[in-house]
Amino acid sequence: MNLQPFLDASFAVQFHVLTVIPAAFLGAYVLLTRKGTRRHKLLGRIWMILMVLTAVSTFFIHQIRVWGDFSPIHILSVVVITSCGMAIWQIRRGNVRAHKTALISAYIGGIFGAGIFTFWPGRMMNAIFIGGSDAATPQSTMHAIVAAAVVVGLGYAYTMYVTRFRSVPRRNARSIKNA
Repeated sequence: MNLQPFLDASFAVQFHVLTVIPAAFLGAYVLLTRKGTRRHKLLGRIWMILMVLTAVSTFFIHQIRVWGDFSPIHILSVVVITSCGMAIWQIRRGNVRAHKTALISAYIGGIFGAGIFTFWPGRMMNAIFIGGSDAATPQSTMHAIVAAAVVVGLGYAYTMYVTRFRSVPRRNARSIKNA
């Protein structure tokens, strides 16, 4: 591991990395633990703040330029910010399922979807963790595309599983006895 690319990066990139790393771990914890508790609500708010800060910070990062100063990553940032706002609105309306869907989508898209591309050949995380060079070869690009497709596909499958199948209320032993 070589931290020099991180140390040489702009403040916006450093800020982005320092908000997204705790968001990745905290988001996983919140998604995998009991819902509706005080801890869930507190950690969920902290996670959402981290995700919005992470998404906003991308608007100050312009290393990949597709449309002027912006790239497809910036579209994902708008989606994450919108999903977080939607999640707040839905939970205040009492729509837990829509709240859950919005936040799982923000986590999968914002952490996995965007995160996989940070390891793309020629990107900073690739240089830090893999020791990659600044140039992308056709073979390394194909490996990155396949890895991205697998991760996004698994994230989508998990989202569908959680929102469609695990959300169905189950009958417990007491309700079966009383029926």
